Amino acid sequence: MKTLIIKEPNENDLTVIDYLNQLQTGFKLNSIDNRIVHRLVLDGTVPVAYGIVKRMAEAILLVNPKSPKLMRAKAMRELMQYAEYASKMADCNQLQCFVEDPSLARMLEKQYEFIKTKDLVLVKNL
Repeated sequence: MKTLIIKEPNENDLTVIDYLNQLQTGFKLNSIDNRIVHRLVLDGTVPVAYGIVKRMAEAILLVNPKSPKLMRAKAMRELMQYAEYASKMADCNQLQCFVEDPSLARMLEKQYEFIKTKDLVLVKNL
């Protein structure tokens, strides 16, 4: 077994990262922008893995279920405008929202173009 090489990718490694991305059957990387850190792992010259930690924008919406539906919809519209604006100002190219309520998820998909993924979401508190 060769020693693993762990390196910070450069321009020449973009095709290797793209190759690893294309091998994925589920979640795919949409860009390597907004990264905090990223590394490429090679076994000699053979790519083994690529990892990236990205800055992300997460929308957290606390809604009073006792408020009238129309008022909740108006409040959501206002909050989403702020969330999208602030995310763009922070150079984040995605806005993520973790939702348990299926009706809220459908509304976010329909009204605000969120995309439902089949990926599992795992969270680690640091």
